[in-house]
Amino acid sequence: GEGGGSVVSMRFIHGVLYCSTYAAVHAIFFAAGDGADESDAACSLDVLPVSSSRVPPRGLDDPHPSSPSPTVAALRGPHILTYHSGGLLVSTSAGPRLLPLSHPLIRIGALLAAGLVDRARRWVVATPPPCHDGLASFLARRGHPGLALGDLSSMSLVGHVDLCIRRDRAGLLEACLLDRERPADAARQVHEWDRGRGAGSSPSSYSLYGAVCLYLLGKSRIESAERWLSLGAESGVEGLAAESARISALVLSGGPDKEI
Repeated sequence: GEGGGSVVSMRFIHGVLYCSTYAAVHAIFFAAGDGADESDAACSLDVLPVSSSRVPPRGLDDPHPSSPSPTVAALRGPHILTYHSGGLLVSTSAGPRLLPLSHPLIRIGALLAAGLVDRARRWVVATPPPCHDGLASFLARRGHPGLALGDLSSMSLVGHVDLCIRRDRAGLLEACLLDRERPADAARQVHEWDRGRGAGSSPSSYSLYGAVCLYLLGKSRIESAERWLSLGAESGVEGLAAESARISALVLSGGPDKEI
């Protein structure tokens, strides 16, 4: 990142690790468990820039709430001191600096790390709809998938489905896919996403459409799995109907080795 080099200082403050090099300061957010597979924890770090002595290559005009740009400040070997008045107080060779922590993603992460979920939710609900998918992933890594699933109404269907499966929210998955006004549209949208990835194009490949069925079966939601497959079979979309038949033959009938 900007201002790379040896670590000068680091300090945990309210659950967030702030780390500085000679010319930059970063906030490091660690994974938080919520009952999901903790083997993903090592891959769930988020390192966000707070401040830098250098203007980043992409510039400073960065209104996107999911990709903060660092504020530019004269740092020169900053040492992390403490949190103060909504910012991060650091000591530099040029004197103390109060670095703002006002970017929405940094603010949400800091509030969640400090256990201030209600205050974080205010920032979550104020996030522009185009940023909902990215923020949902960030919230899940912080151990708060419920905030994403409950408060980010403009998440894409595929993002919603993926989060429900990864974070074991079977009831919300059923509501998202089957309790809507036009559930057949949900099956088509998932299939279109699969087509874009080339998923399910061979007997050895798996699709999100199939993953939904397998997940529902694994949760003993048999009627929901059967309904999901029937939506594909009756969709009138050749590829989706074929995928539904393939999954039905392999799963609901007991698999290819079952004696009939």
